[in-house]
Amino acid sequence: MKDKIIQEINSSNKKSRLFGLEKIYKLIETGEKQFKKTEEVNNHVHTIYSFSPYSPSMAAYLAWKAGLQAVGIMDHDSVSGCKELIEACKIIGIASTVGFELRVNFSGTIVAGRKLNNPDSKNTGYIAIHGIPESKLPETKKFLNPIQVARNKRNKKMSDNLNNLIKDYGIEKIDFREEVYNISQAQEGGSITERHILYAFAKKIIQKVGKGEKLILFLKDNLGIELSAKIKKFLLDENNQFYLYDLLGILKSSFLDKIFIQPDYEECISVYEAVKFSNSINAIPAYAYLGDVTDSPTGDKRAEKFEDDFLEELIPELKKIGFKAITYMPPRNTLNQLL
Repeated sequence: MKDKIIQEINSSNKKSRLFGLEKIYKLIETGEKQFKKTEEVNNHVHTIYSFSPYSPSMAAYLAWKAGLQAVGIMDHDSVSGCKELIEACKIIGIASTVGFELRVNFSGTIVAGRKLNNPDSKNTGYIAIHGIPESKLPETKKFLNPIQVARNKRNKKMSDNLNNLIKDYGIEKIDFREEVYNISQAQEGGSITERHILYAFAKKIIQKVGKGEKLILFLKDNLGIELSAKIKKFLLDENNQFYLYDLLGILKSSFLDKIFIQPDYEECISVYEAVKFSNSINAIPAYAYLGDVTDSPTGDKRAEKFEDDFLEELIPELKKIGFKAITYMPPRNTLNQLL
């Protein structure tokens, strides 16, 4: 019974998700085994409204299960999951924060033209807008709409690039509407990312060659991808519940550049414009520190140099632009970077 209710929290219907969360909350809170609380928070959680297997309600449930004091939604170019997360956290009695992540161009700054925290583009960096007041969500959605439109034009062109490549591998064409758009929450205001496109490609590869050794050979012989021992182990395990996501991570780090189209400045607006908007709605604009990558724990980034060599220039410039914070991600940053 409990497992069935938990599945309901991740269903396709928002009302059902919240109702399921209410049921599981009552079941656990009145039971003998309750979740142990910690002093930790996580204010950078993606959901189905950008790319994640988890609904906002499920994200809240997993945060509660992990003992977090607070959880924050942080989808790419979208705030459409924010109200659900707020409602879900009220049900289970933990604090919530809402915001969004987006890419911006740093033209006109002293770090213009450099590689910041974005593996795919120079002069373009990821920033996070935290702590949006609930009353400002409609205004924020309006602000993000043209960015989503510009991104989806590029997404379609990248899908066309992919289809032109995969026909040589004997792989069936990817239908953008059916296999990319429809696996996203775009109809509900969610964003479509490169990961949606690569997820569709990962499924096609598995359909064509299967899993395990055959898939590893396909990646090497057809896509020129050499795998680390750690990733090989994941892909040899045909029962790996995260198989598609592990394959997606490899495609993101080692294949995406073959189909990638650089975003224009309609999609990646000026950092000055984004920060000005954030401050105007009393949110918290934060630079998303990545730092130099050696071995990526998430498997979606190559070993590469980012902003560590010019932090003494970057941080004062961020203050001048109007940033209020710098975020970091413990799964990606080393202890030395954080110190």
